[in-house]
Parts: sequence; structure tokens; C-alpha cells
Amino acid sequence: MILVNKNTFTSLHHRDFKCFIIGQSISLMGTWLQRTAEVWLLYTLTKSPLLLGSLSVFQFGPTLIFSVFSGAIVDRFPKKKLLYLTQTVGMLQALALFILVYTNHITAILIFILATIGGLSTTLDMPTRQSYFMELVGKKDLPNAVSLNSSIFNLAKIIGPSIAGIIMGKFGMSVCFFINFLSYAAVLTGLFFIKQKSYAANISSDNIFKEIKEGLKYIYENKILLKALIFMAIICTFAMNVDVIVPVFSKTVLHKGSHGYTFLLSSMGVGSLFGTMKMAGLRRKNLNFKLLKIVGFSSAIFQIVAAFSGNLYFTAVLVLGSGFSNLCFLNGSNSILQLNTSDKYRGRVMSIYTLLNAGTTPIGNLFVGAAMNNLGGPYGFLLAGIVTAFLTTVFSIAYRNNAANTVTQ
Repeated sequence: MILVNKNTFTSLHHRDFKCFIIGQSISLMGTWLQRTAEVWLLYTLTKSPLLLGSLSVFQFGPTLIFSVFSGAIVDRFPKKKLLYLTQTVGMLQALALFILVYTNHITAILIFILATIGGLSTTLDMPTRQSYFMELVGKKDLPNAVSLNSSIFNLAKIIGPSIAGIIMGKFGMSVCFFINFLSYAAVLTGLFFIKQKSYAANISSDNIFKEIKEGLKYIYENKILLKALIFMAIICTFAMNVDVIVPVFSKTVLHKGSHGYTFLLSSMGVGSLFGTMKMAGLRRKNLNFKLLKIVGFSSAIFQIVAAFSGNLYFTAVLVLGSGFSNLCFLNGSNSILQLNTSDKYRGRVMSIYTLLNAGTTPIGNLFVGAAMNNLGGPYGFLLAGIVTAFLTTVFSIAYRNNAANTVTQ
């Protein structure tokens, strides 16, 4: 399997995308420091797998509720200005976490409140960023830009938890939040140096509900978009809960502390990085539903086997495989959606992508959190894998005779 070829870095030929990705690479490192510390902080405070699973309700619940509105907003306003807003909110949230943890005033309730604020920002930020790639690189290099952005995300996901583990052990969790606060300056600077003028779609209506209805109708009538989004609902809800399963599995099954937790998170990041590099070099003609079905089912198998693992390193290999599969699925879905969407509806379509990518997370996290809370640590992986495999099989049978192999225009 060749992960790097001559097509892997084509989107970096675009100066503005390069400015964006450099800022993102620094900021995302801080993001993963904060995410790792936040999860471990909540689990340390509460000792509850169910409350740990509930964190995602506050982080991603706003996405579940407000995503359809955010898509209409993204189509109305220049995306660069929206990104300035969302990144500033993220910076202030990180600062608040640092102050509360440093002064020993942090509680589970305050973590949930700040997670909600971050979730509201993410609800607008994700479809804005995903839609912005088309402006920065154009249709030809879009799949590559999506994959390289994911590569940066997952490189941070590999390095961030490892660094977070060291920082938490030597300096305390508050330092992770402070570093994240500082890291936002990089992405704001990157946005400042982008020369490409950002534009809004030509929206003729002042009624946001009408625009939402038009966007949903557009998706329903485009069978490629509809099929991709239905499949996303399955995989994103049940296969992408590894980051919530890992801290409980590490402590209760593998009997490891923060070291085991961060090691498994980094392993998932390595797999995701391999996935992004693979997808970055993939030709557009190979973006199809057959690929999505293979990687979706593979993720399920990796997780089912992980449920029976009692060894940290074997579990890490399985988590790596799941990370690879999940990332290939997300990047493939993202590219299929954007390549088959007109500019007028791009923000609204990507808001539904965001809804399914992040908004369904509370459902899946609560599902695995309740399973682990009531049945034990191994059942997070086991039940997530079984449900994913079953629904992927049902999906494959239902659409067996209903899709061409290659779906991009």
C-alpha cells in the first residue's frame, strides 16, 4: 500500500491554502492538548464512564440542534470573516478553562458549560472551514486539500496526546489549556495573510427557514448526496466513539493510567494519519461507495476484536486500524459530497456533513458510555463494532443495485 505519491501534496501549490494549513497545524496541536486534558480532567473528577460519555452531549449537542441553521449562515456571509469569529471564541474558551483549572475552581458543571460554548462555535466553524477549501484550491485539488487538512489534524492527534501526557504529569492540566489559548494566534495570523477574497453565495431569500428547506430539498433530490449522508449517519454514530471508549478501556481493562490512555489515542492518530495520506494520493475516479463500505466494515471488525484484547500494544494496533478506516471513510464522504454539490448549496450541504460527523456524536458516546457503565469496559468496543457491522451490511444490501461505482462528477 503506497501512502505517498506525486499527487499527495498538489493542493500546497496554492499559496492561500498553504497559509491556512500552517496556521491550522499549530492551532490543532493546542486543540489536542486541550481535548486530551479535558477528557482526563472530567474522568478524574467524576470517575464516571457515563458522565464521560455525556461530555459529548455538551460538546456536540449544539451541532445536532443548530447545524441546519449554520449552513444557511455560511452561505450568506464571507467564510473568512466567519472563521475569525469562531476561532476567537475558541481562544476565549481555552483561556477560561486555564483560569478555572489553575485557580482550582473547575467543576464538572463548568466543564459542561464551556464545552457547550465550544460546541456552538464548532457548529459554525466546521461547515465554514469545509466550504472554504473550494475557494482556496478549486475543484480539481479539493480532495487533496481535504485529505491534507485531515493529515495535519491527525498528526496533531498523534503528537498532542503524547505531549499532553508529559505536560499533565510534570506541570499540571492547566498548562495544556493555556498552550491551546496561545495556539489560536497562529490560525488567526494565517487567515490574515490569505489574499483570496472570500465571498458569499448568491442568496435571493431573506428567510433563513426557506433557505434551509431549499437545501434539504436539494440533498433529497440528489441521490448521491442522500446516499452518502445516510451512510455517514451509520458510521459516525456507532464507529467513531473510540476516543470515549479508550480512557475507560485503558483504566478498567488494561489497568493503565494516563500513559495507556494517551498511547492509545496517539495510536488512533497514527492510523488516521496513514488514512489521510492514502486518501490524499487517491484519484478522483476511485472515490466511490465501494471504498466507503470496505473501510466502514473494517472499522467494525477492528473494534470487535479490540473488545477481547488484554494487551496494550495489540489494542493499539487495532485502534490504529480503526483510525485508518474511519479517516478514509470521512475524507471519502467529504470529497464525494463537495464534488457533487453546487456552490450555491455548499454551506448547507456541508452543515449536514457537520451534523452527521459531529452532531451524532452525543448519541454514539452515550450509547458506548452506558454500555461500559452497565456492562463493563470491553462492551464499548464490542457493541459499537457489532452495531456498525450490522448496519453497514444492511446498507450495502439496500443499495446493492442502486449506485454506480464512481460517483464524482
